[in-house]
Amino acid sequence: MNEQSLTKHYEQTVIVLLNTCHKMTIIGILLLFFFILTFHRITKSSPLKKYFFPALLFKMICGLLVGWVYTYYYQGGDTFALFKDGIVLHQVLKESIPQYLDFLLHSTEDYPESILLQLSNRNERAVFMAKWISLVNILTNNNYWVTACYFSLFSFWGCWVLSTQLYKQFPTLRSGIVVSFLFYPSVTFWSSGIMKESILLGAIGLCTAIVILLLREFKGIKSFSLLLGVGGLLWVIFRLKYYYFAIYFPCLLILVTSYLFIIRWKYPPLRVFIMSCVLLLTVIGAMTVSHPNLQIERVLEVIYLNYEKLSGTVHQSILIPDLRPTLRSFISHVPQAITEGLFRPYLWEKNTLLQTLQSIENSLLLLLSMTSIYFFRSWKVQKKALPFLWAVLPYIALLIPLLAFASPNLGTLSRYKVGYLSFLLLLIISGIPAFHKNNSHPLNNK
Repeated sequence: MNEQSLTKHYEQTVIVLLNTCHKMTIIGILLLFFFILTFHRITKSSPLKKYFFPALLFKMICGLLVGWVYTYYYQGGDTFALFKDGIVLHQVLKESIPQYLDFLLHSTEDYPESILLQLSNRNERAVFMAKWISLVNILTNNNYWVTACYFSLFSFWGCWVLSTQLYKQFPTLRSGIVVSFLFYPSVTFWSSGIMKESILLGAIGLCTAIVILLLREFKGIKSFSLLLGVGGLLWVIFRLKYYYFAIYFPCLLILVTSYLFIIRWKYPPLRVFIMSCVLLLTVIGAMTVSHPNLQIERVLEVIYLNYEKLSGTVHQSILIPDLRPTLRSFISHVPQAITEGLFRPYLWEKNTLLQTLQSIENSLLLLLSMTSIYFFRSWKVQKKALPFLWAVLPYIALLIPLLAFASPNLGTLSRYKVGYLSFLLLLIISGIPAFHKNNSHPLNNK
């Protein structure tokens, strides 16, 4: 073969490869639309169906905006580092399918060093996320923007299914549920696109929704398959954010046990409340052996080391100069951690554009909190709401200070708190009559 024909052969090969890649991206887009239409068909009977496409469009736009912000505002960051690692694993798949499958099914300590050295971040959670990205990249041919849409869709679906189940439980709280889980700006933005929080919130939403569904009606093989799904989602939450799992799982157990004892078996609420407190302490204690950083003797030390490492990295941080790695010190600073973790940055602080938007939202959250406290004193809680209240209260009460201490950087914290912020907002809104359909309070006994 002469040089001219060899060059022509290479050109044709490149063209074929490019056309193949282009076709794979198109197939990925078509499959994305297929999933969207399938989800829409499933929700045709949903009482919230009119919000489906507006909420989905908002979610997709936020997922693309995440990429834009990290490109032009942060000029790089987690989303692109994770995506790059997903491309590396996708390349492993192209070179050797058995090696790729072996990599997917083993933990970090068993990974070949030749692959690990190519990854931007080699900690267990980041590698776990990169595995999911590489799987989606098979459909999208390493197209960042299409892959981001898939992750946004998963996060949206978890929030949507949970919103539907909560509405069935508390129909007078429609506005609050829709705002909290589908349209609250920071939650929607930071749980979209290629972010660990997208998988986290989607998994929490789906898991909670399935549990609520099973509590209402558990029958047949379908219910057992859904129960297996709950186990899989809990595993994803644990692998992705073990500290979220350590609090979410016992609170989920409280929801299940208190629902069964109060709603199904008609036990006295006070007795169930005491039992729930004991269960919470017991399970959280057991959770301390589920991860090295959660062992009792290390928890405070790990949180303190994280605080020391991150608190001085940027100007906008939660600063607690006299914090020490002792239980007494942490407890004494919980009020500051809660206040600043929820409501900073403040409007009067010198902020960038993103921080200014965050401060406006925080001010709104503060206003809603004060309004809810004013009105909530006049309401009595229905029995049907007690299991949810007892599960949500410790969930947010533990996560707010924990994340504020462990991640004092306000920019990072705004991402981390998306896993509880919707639940907190719904709890706050439940105390404000203006958000209730026909001005009827969902927790009122009257």
